Amino acid sequence: MRLMTSVVWIALCGAVLGVAACGDGGGNGGDAGTDSGTDTDVDTDADADAGADAGAEVDVLTDNPDPCETLGAIGPAPGEEGQWAAVRLVAPVDVRLDTIRYVLMQQAGELNCRVDIAHEFALFAGDGSTIPPQEPEELMRVDVAPEPLEIDGPLEISLEAAAPFELAAGEEVFLAISMEGAYPDVLCWQICFDDMTPNGSWWGAATEPPYPWATLESYAISGDIMGEIDVTPL
Repeated sequence: MRLMTSVVWIALCGAVLGVAACGDGGGNGGDAGTDSGTDTDVDTDADADAGADAGAEVDVLTDNPDPCETLGAIGPAPGEEGQWAAVRLVAPVDVRLDTIRYVLMQQAGELNCRVDIAHEFALFAGDGSTIPPQEPEELMRVDVAPEPLEIDGPLEISLEAAAPFELAAGEEVFLAISMEGAYPDVLCWQICFDDMTPNGSWWGAATEPPYPWATLESYAISGDIMGEIDVTPL
């Protein structure tokens, strides 16, 4: 995977378990292990406090701080083009899903991150285990074909929910995109290194089901994929 930092997007490149990675925020300087399948070291209590502020007004599901001070991006290494990445979000209260947003990155370099690469977006529900389903039941799938940016930087993609999907308090949903391209010209998904949500960000390591999901943490990348959903409390 590929990581870059804040405003200047410094590219410090390496390879971790075959996934292209650059940046100085994610601890990607060594071998994270050899587990290329589903990450089994999951914390089933990671969202025990998800409903702690159930009485507070909720208008967005996100794990990302605002603003994020240390940014980066991930992209596929050679041979991984078309594999899927996903971010997990949990509803602290009963909500209806409205607008879905995720952030791509355009940055020239050894790994040439581009936003104008056609890809697929998928939204699917979890089963409560914190691990994305290997064969997910998709709530929606969208073909996305963004235009290139005039200058390097982030591009926010906004999609309206295809139906009035609802989540009960504590239920989880995954935003996923196919990480397309032809290395080194690849799609890159922005990451925030300010914090890391346990079992929040995932790499699917396959282009179609079943997906052998593993956390970014298992690739020695300590950051959260940037995605969020505007919601309406019910």
